[in-house]
Amino acid sequence: MKLRIMATASAILCGMFLCACMFPGDPPVSDSANPSMQFSDTESTRQLVGEFNDITLEDMLALSDSILEAQFMYEEDCGLYRLYYFKPINQIRGRIDEPLFAVRYECRAVELTENGPKGEKPPYNFKTQREYLLVLERFVSVTQPMDFYLIVGGLEFEKPLENGEGTNVYFSKLDEIRSAVKDVPLRSPAYTGKDYIRSENPAEISKGSDYVLKVRIAESSGGSAHNDTEWFFCDIIEVYKYRGVIPEGKVEIIFPSDAVSQGDEYILMLTYPDNEWPDDRPAPFYIMSSKNSIYRPDDPAVEDILREAEQAE
Repeated sequence: MKLRIMATASAILCGMFLCACMFPGDPPVSDSANPSMQFSDTESTRQLVGEFNDITLEDMLALSDSILEAQFMYEEDCGLYRLYYFKPINQIRGRIDEPLFAVRYECRAVELTENGPKGEKPPYNFKTQREYLLVLERFVSVTQPMDFYLIVGGLEFEKPLENGEGTNVYFSKLDEIRSAVKDVPLRSPAYTGKDYIRSENPAEISKGSDYVLKVRIAESSGGSAHNDTEWFFCDIIEVYKYRGVIPEGKVEIIFPSDAVSQGDEYILMLTYPDNEWPDDRPAPFYIMSSKNSIYRPDDPAVEDILREAEQAE
């Protein structure tokens, strides 16, 4: 069984071109490997997958981390992207434990208005309280307020009302996906991006972090409105904990937006940008190991952070 999605590559290139034109202030390529190439939500979205020829249903299912029936509750317009909130109803593949989860649509054409950026109208027309069959990819990033999901290749189907028009077609599609996914292994890890330490305890975060550093924020190296991040070159003052090659001199670090100030000093708990990284190579840049990884040197919690870091030596 093959489901082929037909579209033109020119439509994709046009959308990407519009985004590039609308954001002339996007960050330049830095001296290290460009963080935007690894952390740009738009680069990782599978919402574009269905726009290439010869993509089969099995191909798209292999990209999915979760397939389920879910009830649409409400949407949120964030300018550069939109969030659609769903309530899980019937899980077919993977597992979503949250009472509500967010499906994200990345806008490819964005207009700058007096009230901020405004994206184009998404292709979705979800109706409040109606149920949908969704094929999703989970995206994880320490810079985001929550994990979110992307619809793989446009695979979303509205569930008809009981015995309503299209009922047979819907359940035929549901059976088709159930059958096809049986032979498609779930990815490991079952998400795109890099997971982080989900704790508010400074000592626990220090224990799980690859690096604990004292740095001075030197100069900006860019930022990403899509990811709510700022990138800075930082001067290393002291290394309390490290893995593999010890970081030295000036390094590039990705921060949440508005989290630090240029010229100030901080105690940071960091990790590699990828899920796996060789110990004999320095990281091209570093990211926060948790959502609570930034402390002023005079913060009382620093004592526990450094104590835990010293025990790791």
